[in-house]
Amino acid sequence: MNYDMFTREIKKGVEKIVREKIGEGIVVIRNVTKNNNVRMKAISIMRKEEKATPTIYLKNYYNEYKKGKEIADICQEIFDVYKKGLKTFCSDIDISELNNFDKIKGKIYYKLIHYERNRNLLKDVPYFKFLDMAIVFFILFSAEEEQQATALIHNQHMAGWGIDVIQLRDVAFSNTWNKFPPVIQKMEDIISGMILNDIMDEEDEDFFSDEIREDCRYGEYTYREVEQIIKEEVEHLKADREMEMYVLTNAIRNYGATCITYPGLLKDFARQHGKDVYIIPSSVHEVILIPDYQWSKEKLDEMVVEVNETELDPVDILSDHVYIYRRETQQIE
Repeated sequence: MNYDMFTREIKKGVEKIVREKIGEGIVVIRNVTKNNNVRMKAISIMRKEEKATPTIYLKNYYNEYKKGKEIADICQEIFDVYKKGLKTFCSDIDISELNNFDKIKGKIYYKLIHYERNRNLLKDVPYFKFLDMAIVFFILFSAEEEQQATALIHNQHMAGWGIDVIQLRDVAFSNTWNKFPPVIQKMEDIISGMILNDIMDEEDEDFFSDEIREDCRYGEYTYREVEQIIKEEVEHLKADREMEMYVLTNAIRNYGATCITYPGLLKDFARQHGKDVYIIPSSVHEVILIPDYQWSKEKLDEMVVEVNETELDPVDILSDHVYIYRRETQQIE
């Protein structure tokens, strides 16, 4: 079954559940333009009494279907997501607030996106150019890990609020820096954590507290002993012990690449390491920091392009090349 046929079957299945569970409601499949001008199919359930409704994207569900998941199970899951999202919308979203800047300003944040890939979008939204990227602004209604409720700020919002882009920027910068602090981790620590999670059963990760986990054993070893063994092995695998790689993101790991704009962050990192810093834009959600170790920028650029083309979801691409933070000028180039 191809993607178009899949979406039609999903629409029929969800319509059936809506009739059985809530009586009335219109099920709509539409194309939504996302970051980098990527168009994605999404499903929504709309009812007269509901002022807002979740937008549920179908791409991942199609991948699950190709792996063997039943259409009926996917339809039920989509309906469950709709019901859960609706509770979030009802508790966190007051549509009337959108017309009042003083009421909504505490929920305004910013993120980094690619400039050229979003030229059409940028005609309709307030933004600031940042290198070959753009800072855009959004309203965050809910920041649950599994489902976020956001709305990109458009020029029409600005006109209704009666504010200029400088006022918007100042509010968004303050909110973002305070709400989403930066997180920097060594690459080997992240890899170690991933391997450890693979070794553990999902039930261990989701259910056990730290205290219970301390008492668990994996063969001859305790949890902490396994953790230490993995860290040591990953350390041994480093190709060059003089080379260090760090992952920079924010506390919720969503649009964490924005952290490169945080005041003083790169300056402090470069001072601590005594070197200029390569910034590899691995996605809109994170960047990799590498203290300068005589790398070839051209080779790194090639690597970024290859990863973007073969590994990364197009909606998550931030840039096609590496940046360098220079200690002497305290600028990114």
